[in-house]
Amino acid sequence: MAPGRGTTCPSRCSTRSPAERSPFAPEVVAAVQVLAIVSGHVLGVIAAHDRAVRLFEPRTAISGQVPLMVLMVIVTITGLTLLAIG
Repeated sequence: MAPGRGTTCPSRCSTRSPAERSPFAPEVVAAVQVLAIVSGHVLGVIAAHDRAVRLFEPRTAISGQVPLMVLMVIVTITGLTLLAIG
């Protein structure tokens, strides 16, 4: 008999989707992903600010961080948008 015709699927095969096979609810997975994106970006901004304050004068460090902060907000929003549509 030709493979795939009349043969039964081994026990490891499943017709369920990956979301149905997951031990976690989709809401939990989504919440963890959102938390990871936001906390990672916040920690990145804090680390960059801390480093800038050590290397430069306070006024220069703070004014130099504004573009990075704006960029990180854009990256965070983009990441969350991709996660939401995705």
